[in-house]
Amino acid sequence: MFTTPLENILIALAAIPNFKTVDAWMGDVKELLDKVQKLPSAHVLMSGADFDPPATIGATAAPSETTWSIVIISESLRDRKTGLVESLVLIEALIAAAPAGLTRLNTGFGYLWPASAQFLGADGGKSAYGIKFSLENGR
Repeated sequence: MFTTPLENILIALAAIPNFKTVDAWMGDVKELLDKVQKLPSAHVLMSGADFDPPATIGATAAPSETTWSIVIISESLRDRKTGLVESLVLIEALIAAAPAGLTRLNTGFGYLWPASAQFLGADGGKSAYGIKFSLENGR
């Protein structure tokens, strides 16, 4: 229910040529900005899950909506405008329609759909953006 979508998201991200590092993550954005890695990078984490109340006594399905976040780290030592443009290109590659991006990706437990994107922070020429994808399962 959780590990299969994670693995499928990682596989889809690895197929996007824009990213030099793709990995799962659990931690602070500051730690990601400080982490030594090949950039640009994409890191996957499960942000949370909401479960429906039981509809039938004895039902074994647990309809849910999970939120998966992708944190993009990019670096531009030239100037901030160039860094922003490069980050926007990465965001576009990430949310591009399947098979290139994650929109409508079949995770084995449903299809991903972009929910929100936001700037998370910057430090030393590196910037972090977060994109959330929702995944409805069994609804």
